[in-house]
Amino acid sequence: MLQSTPQKKRATSKVSATRMSRGEPLELTQVAAIYLDVLNAFYRRRRPVEIAVAAESVTIEAVWPLLVGHEPSSKIGVEIAGSKASLELPRAQIDKWLVQADPTVDLERIAPGHAALLLESFLAGELSWLEAKLGEAIALESVNGRNKTASPPFGFVVNSSEVAFSCALRFENAGHAAALAELLNAISGEGASLPDKVPVLVGLWRGAVEVSIGELQSLRPGDVVLLDGNGSTALLVIGERLVAPVELIDAGPRLMASPCQFNGSRWEWIMNQKTAPDAVQTLDDAALDDLPVSLVFELGRTTLPIGEIRQLGAGTIVPLPGLESETVDVIANGKRVGRGEIVRIGESLGVRLFGMFGNA
Repeated sequence: MLQSTPQKKRATSKVSATRMSRGEPLELTQVAAIYLDVLNAFYRRRRPVEIAVAAESVTIEAVWPLLVGHEPSSKIGVEIAGSKASLELPRAQIDKWLVQADPTVDLERIAPGHAALLLESFLAGELSWLEAKLGEAIALESVNGRNKTASPPFGFVVNSSEVAFSCALRFENAGHAAALAELLNAISGEGASLPDKVPVLVGLWRGAVEVSIGELQSLRPGDVVLLDGNGSTALLVIGERLVAPVELIDAGPRLMASPCQFNGSRWEWIMNQKTAPDAVQTLDDAALDDLPVSLVFELGRTTLPIGEIRQLGAGTIVPLPGLESETVDVIANGKRVGRGEIVRIGESLGVRLFGMFGNA
């Protein structure tokens, strides 16, 4: 099987159709369609918002994904105009506010409802300000109670002079999440501008490997190309110049980071396989067989206005048509040379080829 890291020795092999039939299905995170536009609005690029909470100046910045090891550990149940919502944050922060509200509080024995009332009283000024901005009544119902919503998390990081911690909001009513996104835009001082309508080609790559020309020519239907290392990362590629790692969910690829230049990134090797024709003409067949070629496995492509591309950031979901299957185009140096499908082999991913060159 072909290895994606250029430094390793590569070899080709075939996997039987019986083995392929036992391939494990790839599971995608489910996101309801009503939250798609809201997620993109919440995670659009903006400056950190500066506000005061409990007489302390803090900044709030939407961040996706939440830092590993810094995930919220406790939950405050919230009701907004009759709809359920929740705020997830570290328990230490909740305890800090409870002690500030009542220095005699017994943190081990306080009831969830009583804790919510104490917090609501302590944060009355902040909640009144938020109610005025959103135009909705807000009440805190419980701390670590049973208030549950099915919405995806809207993650953000709170920074102060003393501490930084991750939070996540969930909303039963997607409209409340949209209103919060508009409020963040207004506070950050960045008004919505008309998007530039110039279209830019955007592709979704499921993986990439480096092979030699000889290995490429030897590939046949049924062969499996193994993806590992950086080559197994799903990527959103913008104009073949910008790249962002993504996770695949049912609504489309969700960016794990803001787009960056290919040059200087960990995926730079994919785009650095251009060979000058004049140089090739002086080589014999053996030398030609050793020339490197980047194979890219593309799930789909679309065009986006450049104005929308400017707003792409971590957490943004890019809808792409035709992603119901794991069928990929095999691209070599920008040219389609075959077709295949994504399969799982143990803990790794691979591409089982349907056809190459004349068989594609």
